Amino acid sequence: MTITLVCSRYPKKLLQYLQKEKDLEIVKTEEGIYYINGLDIPVQLILLHQLNRKKNLWLRSIGGRLSGWQEAEELIQEYKKHKKDERYRSVMNLIVRVNHDLFLEVKHMCQALEELMADELEAMRKSGWADGKKIGRREGIHSFAKLSQILLQQNRQKDL
Repeated sequence: MTITLVCSRYPKKLLQYLQKEKDLEIVKTEEGIYYINGLDIPVQLILLHQLNRKKNLWLRSIGGRLSGWQEAEELIQEYKKHKKDERYRSVMNLIVRVNHDLFLEVKHMCQALEELMADELEAMRKSGWADGKKIGRREGIHSFAKLSQILLQQNRQKDL
């Protein structure tokens, strides 16, 4: 098990404290990824702003604002390959929420999102129709039963 700390800025004071006061070793393994050695549990430190953009597109994107519509476009293209995977959907939802203005601002992005979500939107539409039919049948049966009951009561009153 490894504890991972994710930061959008370099935690200079924290790392200085860990090195000087706790005598821990901070080892950079690649751009934006560090390990804090000397603890009982392995600790990984990820600095989102230092990560390689191409190699860590998804990880960089969840941490904050996208750099522009090109980066959003790259995400959408990558997402298309994995859109049936619940994990990718969850991450994409988070990224869109964090970058809501960007995705709404650029018409191109909105069109791409519509295309991207076409299958899901169609499935929701069909589900809505099916639910509506069920409710309609239930309401119709309920109304018919009430009407039948009223007519029976009226016929009984006539017979008396």
